[in-house]
Amino acid sequence: MTTRHLLTACALVLCSAAPAMAVGAQCEDQLAQVSAQMQQQKSEQADLKSKYDQAQKLCAEHQDQQAQAVLRQIRKELAGNATESSGSSEPQGSSSPQK
Repeated sequence: MTTRHLLTACALVLCSAAPAMAVGAQCEDQLAQVSAQMQQQKSEQADLKSKYDQAQKLCAEHQDQQAQAVLRQIRKELAGNATESSGSSEPQGSSSPQK
């Protein structure tokens, strides 16, 4: 019976550890996605880089909720930058001819 209890205890520990490992992997995945977005937009803003470094540190310290909050801020800023740059891509003075 002792072996059975030991196996049950091990199974419970593994089951409870799996969600924690999944959250850590999710944090790393989100870091990779934001890094790709920053590279795609060629964003070299010091404040974004600083926030990314902060999120990376929080993920490493298993403070995933705080890291995700910082990553949301970065995404929001990247989305704002993309909107601003796409709005200025139309040449000035171009208008469609009206008939």
